[in-house]
Amino acid sequence: MGTSLLLALLALAHRSLWWNAPALPTHSQVEGWLFRPVPLPAVLLLAIAGWLVWRRRARFLALPVLAAPIAAAAWLVLGGAIFVWAHLTGAADLLLASLSAQLMGLAAAARGERGCRVLALPAIVLLLGTRIPAPLQDELVWRLQLGTTSAAARLVEALGHPLAHGGVVLRSADHSFQVIDGCSGLRGIMILTLVAVLVRELFRDAGRRMWLLLPLASVLGFALNVVRVAYVATSPDPEALAGMKGDHTPQGIAVLMTGTAILYFLGWSLARSTSSERPVDGRELRSGTAPDRLPSFALLGCWAGLLAALSLGLSPWRFARETMEKPRIELPERARGWVSEPLVGDPLFFGSGGQLLHRRYVPLGEDGEQQAVEVFVGYETSATPGTSQLLSSKLDWPGPDWDVLRESPATLWVLQRDGDWTLATRRPGGEHAVVYTWRPGDLGWWHESIRSLLALDASPLRRERARMVVRLIAFAPHDGSLALDRARQRLDHFIMEFRDPLAAL
Repeated sequence: MGTSLLLALLALAHRSLWWNAPALPTHSQVEGWLFRPVPLPAVLLLAIAGWLVWRRRARFLALPVLAAPIAAAAWLVLGGAIFVWAHLTGAADLLLASLSAQLMGLAAAARGERGCRVLALPAIVLLLGTRIPAPLQDELVWRLQLGTTSAAARLVEALGHPLAHGGVVLRSADHSFQVIDGCSGLRGIMILTLVAVLVRELFRDAGRRMWLLLPLASVLGFALNVVRVAYVATSPDPEALAGMKGDHTPQGIAVLMTGTAILYFLGWSLARSTSSERPVDGRELRSGTAPDRLPSFALLGCWAGLLAALSLGLSPWRFARETMEKPRIELPERARGWVSEPLVGDPLFFGSGGQLLHRRYVPLGEDGEQQAVEVFVGYETSATPGTSQLLSSKLDWPGPDWDVLRESPATLWVLQRDGDWTLATRRPGGEHAVVYTWRPGDLGWWHESIRSLLALDASPLRRERARMVVRLIAFAPHDGSLALDRARQRLDHFIMEFRDPLAAL
């Protein structure tokens, strides 16, 4: 009875994890779960973690009743702090992290350190539902896009079918195919990692080497996605398989079924080759007292009741509903010997929303792209999460079909800004570009990842102005030193002429 009441109170406190879940997901939601780098469904993770706890119940209850009050208090306080912060900021995914810490606290209170080891895997599974911080996720997705493109091109070439590539674009004689963020494979890696956890649990008696399945799942997820991209890129009509109107669900299901079958076979093979002597994992320990008879159980019930009461009384800060000040830009369209024209960016590369300005400036009396300076200004908006991609290193690439040859930090002394300098090339043709990129209001990858993870922009610690990115590009016909020097001088001249509006960003 006591255990049921404790679980009921914890369920009430964390009710938003399953109340917000759709009863029957739509086709687009299923497709998003298979490809888009979004958090795994909370209900799925709760079910898997519950299954793991149920499978480990005999091992857990067989442990001696030896509470670790200090460890239990530390875990419960940590879980309670995350719980309160999640409600105040409206970051529901942090409730899974809170529940993970509380599970460890309950294990420490009931069975001490050994109990924590037994229930550590279910607690880790719950953490998989916490969203990856946007700066980290955007960088992972972009690097996976680049790696997938290169690997797919090499695979097709090894099979005797030439396939050129540049950046994240694959080209054949008949068509081209762009590896977008949904083709990065991050989602497949996440799902197959979860599958590896399940297979490891099914064959846990095989010993510690079953943990090898987890890193193998990442490699397998990447490899299967490379095969999928290579197949789509070499098909007669890749747009029908991967375009905006294409149906990606069968591909995702095929990749996951193949990956699951391979992981299960590997787990089965490892288990079959294991010696009959199995390590003692707690099964043979003497039977302990049921947790209902522990003196601390009443305190745990009071703690769960407090969380349930807080969940009914706490509401998100009003800062979560306020919008940050949108950056202003007053870059003239025609001034100081320059004329400009608007540009339309590739939505598959730049994403949607968050774009302030994208123009090409050409000196008066000149004509052609080789004398132009391309200006892009974008900013991040909370209403459009995808705009965070603009702050990743993706914008150091002039476009999806470019390759970066060299990059290094740069200081723009005229503007008193620290940024990045990039030299890029586009094939075929050998055209080159010199790129200056800086990000006003950005605190750097490490600090921004922490801010994103803790949802600080939905708290009193929110930033006043949205993060921005400014990129200037000057083109060169080739990689000769004279041509590159002229391109850099053109950028420096443009910065000097538009110093005031650029410095105001």
